[in-house]
Amino acid sequence: EVRSPDDSLLTRELNEKMNDSVKTLPEIYQSVFYLRDVQGYSIKETSKMLHTTPAAIKSRLHRSRFFLRERLGQYMNKQ
Repeated sequence: EVRSPDDSLLTRELNEKMNDSVKTLPEIYQSVFYLRDVQGYSIKETSKMLHTTPAAIKSRLHRSRFFLRERLGQYMNKQ
């Protein structure tokens, strides 16, 4: 698939916005997001690494995704 320069720019811009948004997450949510959604660890593995319960990991992951959806939604609506 051939992508136009505009598509590449938008993809790069969206990735930068995503990275910036993740950096604004409180550490408690940021670490769960990175371990689960970026690194691909399971709920169980993540809970062991962060010394907490699987239920806490699920809750933190949900909150981090919600926050990121809100931030990126605001960004996309401005485009």
